[in-house]
Amino acid sequence: MKLSLMRKRGAPEILGLSGEELPEIFTAINMPSRRYKNKMLIAPGAEKLIYDGRRIAIDLFSGCGGFSLGFINAGFRIVAAVENDVSANLTYVYNIPFLQKAPLHCYNKDIKKLSGREILFNLGLEPGDVDAVIGSPPCQGFSYIGKRKVGDIRDSLLFEFKRLVLEIQPKTWIMENVPGLKTKKLPDGSLVLDKFLEGFKVQKK
Repeated sequence: MKLSLMRKRGAPEILGLSGEELPEIFTAINMPSRRYKNKMLIAPGAEKLIYDGRRIAIDLFSGCGGFSLGFINAGFRIVAAVENDVSANLTYVYNIPFLQKAPLHCYNKDIKKLSGREILFNLGLEPGDVDAVIGSPPCQGFSYIGKRKVGDIRDSLLFEFKRLVLEIQPKTWIMENVPGLKTKKLPDGSLVLDKFLEGFKVQKK
């Protein structure tokens, strides 16, 4: 999408930027993707977010934004997103701020190297301030489609989601994954899901 097209859509007003600041976004987005690895992408003017009364959410393993879009349509505003894949992350940055008419902090970073304290500090928030943490940790290690193996390194990312939930202390959290998660085991023979739910009050249906 060309810069001129964004001007017609009123992007400066949507993001709360001046017309002079807008080109900085697209200069950044069009840079080689390797420069973005392990970076936080912030739309100019988003360093100090102005909260507008909407419920706020943080999206972990945000991909290109499908889960975020659902929450935006439900009346939430996404204030931060974390995604390690560069292409997915840039797709997210290219679309979500305009769809929700508000900027956000977007991390292109290994989630294991990110703390809830860092996310909250950058947002000017405290533990308990966020309404929802949402996310879709990688499902390949749990899915019945493909070769499941005990000790798949990707399984550990589920516990990174839990760690950040505990550090951010949202009012609620929602995690999406495949049915195979319910039967996947850890090397010690215990169920991954049971280990994940330790410390939470759970009512099974």
